[in-house]
Amino acid sequence: MDVLNKEQAMSLAIEQARRGLGRVSPNPPVGAVILNSRGQLISTGYHQALGADHAEIMALKNNKHSLEQAVLYVTLEPCAHQGLTPSCVDQLIKLPFSKVCIGLKDPNPKVCGRGIRKLTEADIEVEMYEGPLTDQLEELIEIFSYNMKEQKPFVALKVASSLDGHIAVCDRKWITNEFSREHVSLLRGHYDAVCIGVQTFLTDNPRLNSRHPHLLDQDNTVILLDPEGLSFSSLKDSRLLQVRDTSKVIIVTQQPPASLPVPCGVIQQKENPFNLDQLCEQLFQKGVRSILVEGGGEVFSSFLEKSQRIYLFLSPFLAGDKGRKRWWSEEMDFPVHLSSVCTSSFQEDLLITGLLAKKEP
Repeated sequence: MDVLNKEQAMSLAIEQARRGLGRVSPNPPVGAVILNSRGQLISTGYHQALGADHAEIMALKNNKHSLEQAVLYVTLEPCAHQGLTPSCVDQLIKLPFSKVCIGLKDPNPKVCGRGIRKLTEADIEVEMYEGPLTDQLEELIEIFSYNMKEQKPFVALKVASSLDGHIAVCDRKWITNEFSREHVSLLRGHYDAVCIGVQTFLTDNPRLNSRHPHLLDQDNTVILLDPEGLSFSSLKDSRLLQVRDTSKVIIVTQQPPASLPVPCGVIQQKENPFNLDQLCEQLFQKGVRSILVEGGGEVFSSFLEKSQRIYLFLSPFLAGDKGRKRWWSEEMDFPVHLSSVCTSSFQEDLLITGLLAKKEP
């Protein structure tokens, strides 16, 4: 059995938690690792689906070794309340753990600190993790944390752009390569909903589902911004409805007809442009906890100030005169700064992602 130090154990717990991304909403993804008294890895677990056992319980079920003086590493404070599953901490305190190392305190007010207190009262040492993996732990639950704090969906922009900022180029179907597009497919599976404007719908007739092999069974929601109802006559035969139930399409429009050709969800807003703050509140009430905004240009510009994260895929070419549309509005009158920036490469393409922090000039 492998001997792990603290960083290795928490890193493995994070890796486990990521396996639940896209499957546990509105819960956060959580991973757990158990080391025996000699620091050897004896079990792992993660929260696999909404309503299924939490990570700590899965790790216990997967374990076949003694827990005497064992140490549990978990990415998030163990829950201390009855929800869809029993309280995890109430089961942990019955076992002979010597210590529980917790990545982050749970931002859910039903839990926040209660799990830690119960472990301490049971004479189990609690260590709050402090180290280089903190940013990864926070990113893991950023959607859940934002939901708890703001009671609104977490919004991210996904942009595929040339180096000079164009998202549409003459004679070029795709801006980015197949490896970038595969990662976008993974991202779609991690978010509850994908949002597009009506022109993207009419021009591309997209599916917008996740085609990543790990998420083929996921059925995400599409939010279609269509002030004038231009999509109504095309919905029935669209590719959107080839891969999802009609209940998974929400049309935001000014004047909905008495009846649609297909029974999609409808949100009416009489304002044009739409009131995005109000829209986010309405979507949250419908159970949408996270939104990946995929365009086009007007939609990106309108959501930019309302978003929490951006995924900017850059393809290494200049569109020049062949560029047809940039993804930001030239009328944007506020600076946008990214924090917690990470970069990844997909062969020649570059992904820049970070949290959006709006600041005054």
